[in-house]
Amino acid sequence: MNRIESIRQQEKAYHDAFYGKHQLFEADTWLEKPAQTVMDCLALLGTKKPLDVLDLGSGIGRNSIPIARSISKQGGRVVCVDLLESAISRLTEYGRVYGVQNILEIVKSDIGKYRIPPRRFDLILAVSSLEHIATENDFDRTIMQMVRGTRSGGINALIVNTSIQELDQASGLTRDPMVELNFSSARLIEKLNGFYAGWKILNLSSKRLSFPIDRNGRNVNFQTEALTYAVQKKGSGD
Repeated sequence: MNRIESIRQQEKAYHDAFYGKHQLFEADTWLEKPAQTVMDCLALLGTKKPLDVLDLGSGIGRNSIPIARSISKQGGRVVCVDLLESAISRLTEYGRVYGVQNILEIVKSDIGKYRIPPRRFDLILAVSSLEHIATENDFDRTIMQMVRGTRSGGINALIVNTSIQELDQASGLTRDPMVELNFSSARLIEKLNGFYAGWKILNLSSKRLSFPIDRNGRNVNFQTEALTYAVQKKGSGD
């Protein structure tokens, strides 16, 4: 088994167990509420027209379900892309529970392989998912597609874990982080500034986070600098 396969196997085990144990919007979990940056960006787009939204790495709907509920009256579509069968299944279920199943378009795919149609979306979001693209070349290609796939006046809202460390709590030793891409914040900002040259920066910030995570039955402290990068394409209309 190569490194990417090992990472994805462990990430699948973690998320399958977590989604089986916790409910969407459960208090005191990271599923409790949508990312505030995402909802702020949605509000900036207004309610005058139907909105098309793409959620890359949607999971069970932490962001997709609130977005779908917010745009339900004005119309539009939320395309949800995720690789995990457990996420797809639960998202489908939650779409019915919250009455937004007709607004969601659910796609099972590796986000690094998903093809984004040109000038299709008003809002593209990727929350804690871009670091799980297999290679830097695939990452670059995905960002370029996001740029091309955004309509004039549209927004891209990214939250990416950077400078990740995993500390084994029993031994005190650092482990190889179970993440495909581990950029430093400075390097990622430099890359994104290049891709999004000419776009308006709405939010560029970072926050140190630390939380426990299970890795094959071992208690690990996951440490990250979560980088928020939200930008708006110039112009209005297509």
